[in-house]
Amino acid sequence: MKFEFEKSFFLSFLFLLDLNTLKKFVVIFIFVLIHELTHVFIGKIFGLKTKKIVFGLFGMHAEIINFDLLERKKKFLILISGPLINFLIWFLCKNLFVRQINFFIWSINLLPIYPLDGGRIFILILKKFNRANIFFIKFNRGMILFLCLSGIIFRSLFLFLIGVYLFWLNKILLNKLLFELYFK
Repeated sequence: MKFEFEKSFFLSFLFLLDLNTLKKFVVIFIFVLIHELTHVFIGKIFGLKTKKIVFGLFGMHAEIINFDLLERKKKFLILISGPLINFLIWFLCKNLFVRQINFFIWSINLLPIYPLDGGRIFILILKKFNRANIFFIKFNRGMILFLCLSGIIFRSLFLFLIGVYLFWLNKILLNKLLFELYFK
């Protein structure tokens, strides 16, 4: 397994102004990495290998080889494992800052927005009922709009920019997903 840094990752250092200190950034980075390594670990239990972990502007993602070939239940377990580790840390930890970070990672990742874990789980559910279509795209866009508005209402530049970034990423990845759904 290798690590890859997108050019956008280095832009995340600009958010140190909003996050206030490098210490906070490092703590967030560590817990997001733990989240991704949990996906990798559960994938390994199912016999899968990880091609790489990619570090981007607002987080990271593990590229697990042959993930799409797994049965639905195993896909679900891999996808839910990352948010579950953050929930467990939130539940068991006494440090308020660590609890806040893990609650944030857990709750954001469970939003039904593709490509977040919650969005990918939502797709698994919709595929079961043959409903992965325009409804999902509209729902996704609504959730992203909600995230952007929440950033404005709560005066959080970070939350607003996560919404903008997810909108851009979502547009690219949903086109790919729809192509795969209808032409495979």
